Amino acid sequence: MIRGGLSDDESLTTLIASTKKKEDLPPSIRKQYDKYEWKEDLLWYEGRIVIPENKEIRLAILEMHHDNPIAGHQGQARTLELISRRYYWPAMKQQVNRFVETCEICQRSKGHKHYAPQKPLPIPQKPWEDIAYDFIVKLPESQGMDSILVVIDRFSRQAHFIPCLESTNAEGVADLFIKEVWKLHGLPKTTVSDRGPTFNSQFLKALYAKLGINPKFSTAFHPETDGITERTNQWLEGFLRSFCNYRQDD
Repeated sequence: MIRGGLSDDESLTTLIASTKKKEDLPPSIRKQYDKYEWKEDLLWYEGRIVIPENKEIRLAILEMHHDNPIAGHQGQARTLELISRRYYWPAMKQQVNRFVETCEICQRSKGHKHYAPQKPLPIPQKPWEDIAYDFIVKLPESQGMDSILVVIDRFSRQAHFIPCLESTNAEGVADLFIKEVWKLHGLPKTTVSDRGPTFNSQFLKALYAKLGINPKFSTAFHPETDGITERTNQWLEGFLRSFCNYRQDD
């Protein structure tokens, strides 16, 4: 498709012809084509494929790098980064920005901005010593689950998304934590949760009991959050909304 578009794009005719024979051109003219290369029947610019002025081809590339579930309906900068890794055409940035701005799914699924508390938490010093956890609830049921337990390392921002039930109690959360997080990262020093001190205390008590830990070495609990889980939850909810149909049964 791209090869056919290159041959049909009259605006590239001179550029392609000169690139093919640039070794025969005078040095002063050859410099104009140093960043271009012709190989595999494609025109390349700085190691990226030049895309002809063809709406169908450019739209297909935009959709592949924005609408595709793997791409995940990312923002303008991220979409531009993904496309520009492999492709090039003039005014690419403006076209990408316009495409993302007018994406109906993005406009429908992106929520309002929320702001983190003014008082920041201490900065973590090592991975998985300080965690935040929260729940995304009231999701359409899938494989018997209707919620997601989100556990985030405040140092690296790495996250685990664990399917669960909205009715899962503190002991159930402790079981999930041991199975999905503790076995990989060990026991944290501090925890942050939006569920409040009572739930967190019950969670930690159940966790210590299951791990055989003396409570006097308890994990500290911060009553305030730093917005990490909220922002991550918003991103995940937006991603899920983008790829669920309107009946929310897929």
